[in-house]
Amino acid sequence: KVQIDAKRSDGKSYPLSWKIPTLDAVEDTRKQNQNQDSYEKCATYNQQSANRVVEQANGSDIVVSALTKSSNTISPPVGLNTVALLEAGSKAMGMSPKNVMNVAEKLYSAGFISYPRTETTRYDPNGFDARAMLRDHCNNPEWGRSASYLLRSRKSGKPPLRGKDAGDHPPITP
Repeated sequence: KVQIDAKRSDGKSYPLSWKIPTLDAVEDTRKQNQNQDSYEKCATYNQQSANRVVEQANGSDIVVSALTKSSNTISPPVGLNTVALLEAGSKAMGMSPKNVMNVAEKLYSAGFISYPRTETTRYDPNGFDARAMLRDHCNNPEWGRSASYLLRSRKSGKPPLRGKDAGDHPPITP
């Protein structure tokens, strides 16, 4: 997101704000507002894209008087356990926990997800290849760009070391 305090040629000052839709933009679904246009849901992680907006403003009758730059670091989530799965399914899809569990068991039986009954939220650092998991999702039309971005930006293929090992099954994964 680029925020600019601009002055028009008539001297009036007003703030401008751009969220730049680029090929490297990643959709931010944490606080998604359904009424926003798709470009409003994106954030750019590329300084060149932000510089292009400033160049476009400089080529017009807008005077860029200030440029605000911010960064935000989001920690990777801990592994998905049964309780988090039931909460996510209930909130995101409006399903009852019983229906979420039925669907999860069908997905497990069909080989789409790992065993869905677990209290563990910590990945085994030696037994889970996060990069391979992300590569499998890069071509998905809905979240492929996010998976590709994570592959490009994450230095390590190791999973997060946070979470709790309850000693039962590993966290739920695709």
